[in-house]
Formats: sequence, C-alpha cells, structure tokens
Amino acid sequence: TEPAEMFSRSWKRLHSAQQRLARRMSSSSPGATTASPSTGGRKWLKRSLYTAAGLAVVGGVLLPSSSIDGAVRFCRSAWAGIRITSEYKRAEKASIGLSDAEVTAIKRKSHENAAKILLELFKQQGGVYVKAGQHIASLYYLLPIEYCNTMKELHNRAQTRPFEEIIRVFEEDMGGHPKDLFEYFDEKPIAAASLAQVHRAVYQGRPVAVKVQFPDVSEKSASDVATIDIITKAVERSFANFKLGWLVREFEENLPKELDFQQEAANANRIRECFKDDPFCTTPEIYKATKRLLIMEFIDGVPVNEPESIRSLGINPSSIVHNLNRVFNEQIFLHRFTHCDPHPGNVLVRKKNGRPQIVLLDNGLYREYDEDFGVKYAELWMAILQQDEERIAKCSKALGVGDYELFASMLTARSWQSVRNNIYRSLESDELNYIQEQAAKRATDITSILATVPSPLLLLLKTNDLLRVVKQDLGSSSHKVFGTTMQACQTLLHQRYLSEHPGWKSMFSVAWDRFSLRLKLTLFDWYVAVLGLLGGSTGRVD
Repeated sequence: TEPAEMFSRSWKRLHSAQQRLARRMSSSSPGATTASPSTGGRKWLKRSLYTAAGLAVVGGVLLPSSSIDGAVRFCRSAWAGIRITSEYKRAEKASIGLSDAEVTAIKRKSHENAAKILLELFKQQGGVYVKAGQHIASLYYLLPIEYCNTMKELHNRAQTRPFEEIIRVFEEDMGGHPKDLFEYFDEKPIAAASLAQVHRAVYQGRPVAVKVQFPDVSEKSASDVATIDIITKAVERSFANFKLGWLVREFEENLPKELDFQQEAANANRIRECFKDDPFCTTPEIYKATKRLLIMEFIDGVPVNEPESIRSLGINPSSIVHNLNRVFNEQIFLHRFTHCDPHPGNVLVRKKNGRPQIVLLDNGLYREYDEDFGVKYAELWMAILQQDEERIAKCSKALGVGDYELFASMLTARSWQSVRNNIYRSLESDELNYIQEQAAKRATDITSILATVPSPLLLLLKTNDLLRVVKQDLGSSSHKVFGTTMQACQTLLHQRYLSEHPGWKSMFSVAWDRFSLRLKLTLFDWYVAVLGLLGGSTGRVD
C-alpha cells in the first residue's frame, strides 16, 4: 500500500472515532473548575486520571483492533500531560514563602523534570513526536533553556528499530532480504530520525547509506495527527483565544510528503541542481528510491552544531555560519525552494578538495512558493533590516498580520526595541529573558498570528528557528548574518524591478544599489571590528 494513501485512510478512520473523545478532554481541563486551589487541583487530577482510563477503554471499543495502538499512544500522551501538570503544581505549592532565588531554583528543577518527561514520551512515540521535540530544541528564545537542552538529544539519537522489524520493508519494496540485495549490509543503524533509520551498506560496488522507513510509521503518524487534532480542539474549547488549527493542517499537508521517499529523492536532485555551481553546498547523490527506501551516496562529516569538531577539520566555524546563512537565503529568496527541516542532525560539515562544504540530509520536507509571496517576504525583511517602522507595518499587513511589532519579533527572535533601534547588536541574556517573558504573556497573540499568515510562512518560521540554533551554537555576529539576508532580499527585489522596468537606466540603478549596499556592509564590518577592539557595541546601520 502507498504510504501516503495508508496515512490518508488511517487518518480518516482514526479522526472520526477519536473526534468523539474531544469533549471529554475539554470538560476535564483545569479551566473548567471553580473549586478552591487545594481541592480543585486534586479534583482535576482525579478527573484527568479517569478521563485517561476512559479514553483507553473507549478507544479499545471504538477503534479497529489494528488501531488500538492509536488509543494507547493517545493515553500515553495524556498521562505525560498529567505528570507535567502535577510537576508544576507541586513546584508552585513548594515555592510559597520562599525567596526569589529559591523559587527560581525550584522552577528550573521543574522545567528539567518536565522536559525529561516529554523526552521520554517523544522517544517512546517516535514519528511526529520526535519532530516536535527537534523543533522545541530550537525555541530557546521562547522556552526555558532546560527544555531546549534536553530535546537536543533527538537531533541525532532518536529511537532505532531492531533489524528484524525493517526486513519486511526491503522484501515488500525491493523483493528481497537486505543481505541478498547488497554486497554488504550493516544490521546496526548508524543514525535514526523521526520516520526512519539509516544503515551503512555497499551497493553495486559503492559505499552507500540506506534510509529505511519504519514499517508502521504511516498508521502511527495518522494516529498521532488525530491525537494532536483532539488536543488542539480541547485547548481551543477551554481557551477560546488560542488558535491552533493551523498546526493540524500543517501536519496533514506535510507528513504524506515526508513519507514518500521518491519525493525526497526528487527534492534532493532538484536542490543539488540549484547549487551545482556552488562548491560549499551539496546533498548525497541518489542511486535508488522506492516509497519507503532510499539508497544514496555515503558522505562522512561532523554535525554542523559542533564547533570543536569543525575546528578539528581545519575549518573556521564562523565561515560555516556565514555560508550556511547564504545558502538558505538563496533557497528562500532566489530559488524559492527551501529545505524546511535543517536541524543540526540534518546538516553535516566536511572538507572536500581543501574547502569546507555543508551536506544537506533528510530532504523530505521542502516548501515551494511563488514569486509574489517571495517578494512580499523579502520586502518585509528589508524593512526590518533597515529599521523602517512604517514599511514594517505595511509589509506585515500585506502578509495578513496587523500586529507588526510582535510579528517582527517572531521573525527575528529579538525584542521590538531591538528591531526598531539596534537589531545588529548581539542578543544578550537580559533581552533573551525579556523575550521569553513576553512570549509567555502573549501566547494567544502569537497563535493568532500563526493562524492568519500564509501557509508557506509557517515552515519558513520553523526553518528560521532551526537555523538560529546552529548560529547560536557556532557563535555568529548578528550584523554578518543579517547582511547576508539583506543581499539575498535585494537580489530578488531587483529581479522583480527589472522585469517590470526593463532598460539600461533600470540596470544602472540596480547595479548602483548593489554596489552601495556592499560598500555599506563592508564599511560596517570595519566599524564593528574597530569598535570591538575598543570594547564598544554595535549600533544602527543606515
């Protein structure tokens, strides 16, 4: 059965059955009780336990036997939520009457414990849960650092499956046992992702990496999306201002694509063609692809977020940050075909012919969009980087967002004060703490923006988050990163201008703009270098 078709059938079946359970979730939410804090917490916990047990029983009755696992996974998620809620309730009670320092220590311990519960859940569930954990690891500007650090384990150490479980994928997709299909096949996987694991092998005389989809991932993913749908609807019923339907729509749209490895092969071939003349960027050559198997060139390298490993190759990590940012800006603004899952486990660094090179792995999730959207997005970034508030408001409105201050902060992971006055200054701890506080206070406003922006922007926001983590781990200058972004935006806007205003005068104007920008960025680099020697900090760039 085709993975995408299996996903669709399983999703419809599970959704219709599990939808009946959503009211049970919302009626047991903490917001539904008016009891005193002491008795209300115990009553809510008891109701939650009963609800989880009821879900297991009802799920076992309503769902077909092949999908009972979906009910078990649903209840496992519910139980993790109860444990995390209880952890924070205990911390709140223990904090009464303590000093600020003691309260902070208790909060950090609770964050750590809650993050470990989530990590345990994500590793058990696999699939979309691992994807969620990988994204959580990138949200250091929104979430407590304990969550981000704990979830980093999922970048390249996700749960693997025994060799015996994956044999049938080879038998069904390639008609034979791995030992018969390959000259050599290592039964022990060298890496695991959310939907598959990777083995080393030799195929037609060449060393290869073999990516094998987990045999049950299609049905489990459908069950997980149904669970997410139920939880989001329960949250929306309990807290009317939270808009989370966009999250389910994104999973429904993107998961079937990621489950089709022939689509991943097509993506890899296309992005390799886009950067065929760029020695800094490559992706493994694909030798054979089925719906659930991918045989590709084996490339050895080090993870992109390990500066010491990169230095051991004789490569300066700052050059990796600069070129990585350039490559993704070209994907976004020039090719308009973007790798939307660049977490550190999916990007390797190696040295080839004496030069540094990044290798893009896991090419299943790309987003393509038209020039009109790309121009609007580029205009917004140019307005932000030129710190032009009036244009920021206008460009945000063109993308369907009225709260331009919050929107700009979401795009840049900086406070509005920095966006307006000093975006080229490096992010410091005081600003990061302020951003985290504001994110907690304005969570409903953030979800409302995510519910209204164009669909392509949701994945680009995720891409920004994941790349931001790499830049943070390697250490980067904000002005260099933003300068590269500005040049890519300018190139797209110039292309549109020349198409609408052909002629030598327009060409001269564009050439002068490009020269002026590059001169300004070079002078600003010198200014920052001198200021650094003198112990100063960067300011505006006009």
